Amino acid sequence: MRRLFALPVVGLFLRRPRRSTPGLGLLGAALLLTLGAHGHVDLAPDGAAPWELDFQPVSALAVQLVGGVQDPGLVRALVLGAGAAPRSVESFHAPGWHRVGLGRTVHAGELLGAVVEVASDPRVHFATPLWTMPDGRIVAPTAEILVRLKSPGLVGESALGRLAPDLRVVESNLGGVAGAFRARPDLVDGFAVIERVRGLRQSESILWAESDCLFEGSSAHAGATQGNGPVIAPSDPLFGLQWAHENDYPSSKGFDIDLDTQLAWALTKGSQAVPVMVIDVGVDLAHPDLTVTLGADFTGAGGGGGPVEPCDKHGTAVAGCIGAIHDNGLGVAGAAPDAALFSARCFVTLPDCTGAWTTQYSWTAAALAWGADNGARVSVNSNYYNQYSFAIANAYEQTRGQGMVHFASAGNSSGAITWPASLPEVHAITAMTDYGTLASFSCKGPQAGFCAPGQGIWTTDVSGDGGYVEGDVCQVSGTSYAAPLAASVAALVLAMDPTLEPDQVDQILRDTAGDLGAPGWDPSFGSGLPRAGDAVRHAVGLLRLLHSETEILTLVAGGVQELELAAGPLAGGLPYLVLGAASAAVQPNSGEGIGSLPLAIDAYTIASLQLTNQGPFVGTFGLLDGTGHGLAAIAVPAGSDPALSGLVLTHAYLVLEPALAGIDGAASEAVELCLVGSPAELPDPTTTFDAPQLHGTSVAGPPPSVHGPTHAELIAAATNP
Repeated sequence: MRRLFALPVVGLFLRRPRRSTPGLGLLGAALLLTLGAHGHVDLAPDGAAPWELDFQPVSALAVQLVGGVQDPGLVRALVLGAGAAPRSVESFHAPGWHRVGLGRTVHAGELLGAVVEVASDPRVHFATPLWTMPDGRIVAPTAEILVRLKSPGLVGESALGRLAPDLRVVESNLGGVAGAFRARPDLVDGFAVIERVRGLRQSESILWAESDCLFEGSSAHAGATQGNGPVIAPSDPLFGLQWAHENDYPSSKGFDIDLDTQLAWALTKGSQAVPVMVIDVGVDLAHPDLTVTLGADFTGAGGGGGPVEPCDKHGTAVAGCIGAIHDNGLGVAGAAPDAALFSARCFVTLPDCTGAWTTQYSWTAAALAWGADNGARVSVNSNYYNQYSFAIANAYEQTRGQGMVHFASAGNSSGAITWPASLPEVHAITAMTDYGTLASFSCKGPQAGFCAPGQGIWTTDVSGDGGYVEGDVCQVSGTSYAAPLAASVAALVLAMDPTLEPDQVDQILRDTAGDLGAPGWDPSFGSGLPRAGDAVRHAVGLLRLLHSETEILTLVAGGVQELELAAGPLAGGLPYLVLGAASAAVQPNSGEGIGSLPLAIDAYTIASLQLTNQGPFVGTFGLLDGTGHGLAAIAVPAGSDPALSGLVLTHAYLVLEPALAGIDGAASEAVELCLVGSPAELPDPTTTFDAPQLHGTSVAGPPPSVHGPTHAELIAAATNP
């Protein structure tokens, strides 16, 4: 039985609904009064969404015909017969859906009678008002409801059936989340669905409920220009114009304003075992400069992950930033060309080709689960939605827990960071110019994760004349293109070490990012510009090899600090050497009243070599295990020389393999170890110390003119202390 709200609507429309459902008249009347007095319909869980429909106008209806039939004439007749005056009727969104323009703006309550009247026709699957949000985008409920049960034990369809027997489960584990469902009540109009969602929220057993809303959003694309440029050797003709990969303009911090990808490519260009998923309007499956490994269409259009509508251009440009093939003599070069590329089509573009689209909550949630099920390790969503969805938010959280690192465009309105980039599980990527400044269009804010090149970016275009311009390449701008470039760096890192967890990937990106703007994190550039070369070397233990819980480790005499050595799988079985040497004079430690001796890791570490595996250095020379891990320790003997009190020792380690390190004597970034004696042993802050003696061995650094030992000398010194 199809359930409707039905009630007399005196003076609003010419006709009353032909059918009614007993027992629903009071609810319908209450809803009408609420809408008429306040214009309020809340489609999101209480307190969870930044938007409600308070006083939001309605200027159109949406009508979905049974069986996906497209018949604007029939829809016009039905709406006209219900007492409304349709100004226009056009197909939109998905099969069977029609948008009915009213030519005037009203509150939703004024349309209740017409909506119920239209929905009562057996040829109609669903009818609803289309609310217009402050940004001009539309939103409306659909015939399906998304719901998640609160208790971890309530995950089966039978559990939902006991709580809500009127809901027929269409999809379980929505977005890969246990206890989350996409379900269909026997309701045919948006008002009824809204009221059912409100009822579900009252249950103590339900964590959240929302309609699978139909809504408009937009790509974060800020324009494109013709793809013609000079031919630049050797094989990718436009590589010389891709400043994201090679830009000689220096930052004030001493690094070039680019992703430093060429240094990373010496080690990896990505991996088929580390797929990157593009959530968008589809990627050109036949593009000569792209290889899409796997694709799926979540809109029901059956495009296999490729473009379907004439305006489905955006996804191909996003994908090219990641996967454009190298050395094929065509177009451009992607940042991670050997990564497997997944295309998840989740949006239906509007025919005006402005970048706007319609979608439903469940489509993105399902795409994220699909990507995780197929092994995607990185996702890119270069779009911004005009609202919050619990189903999508939970899917992002769930898939990150399964190992996926998420990136999204911050937005192009120069305002606050948009959703879903503002989710805590997603890296919001702002856009920068080739001068290292924030692009004028880029959004920014407290959720900023990283910045990346986003202005004047050369990439792939839908081939032929179906893209932004004629040809197969174009130059584009927008945070849409900053997001996939930043995501590509994560893909390169994971290609070097697929065992890394998302938190570890995040830390590597932060540790190696080029700092722009104010020192440290800032709302414009986030943690900075990802530097692929350093990040990839970091991932395999060639840059920062010492991992610890804090940057400064403090010990009292008689204590021991274990040091985890994590060099990555490529260093499995190789010998390692922990280093520690003094290279500066004692200086008072500011504000602490403790003398300190900064220690540097360099090639002049004869003293620590002589102390290998003895004295305060335990396990400091040995072999890494098969996974590239080892364990060393620093011990502070009880009764140590008081001069040790307050010393700041810096320790790191080398993997003794020139092919990996690239240069003799390479060392890691420092992690400080602060040795603190008892208060009675602390030196007077005004005292000047000579370099201390460790067990009779001077640790003062050699003259600057002395060159460091070779690998052979290091090994000889380590094995014959």
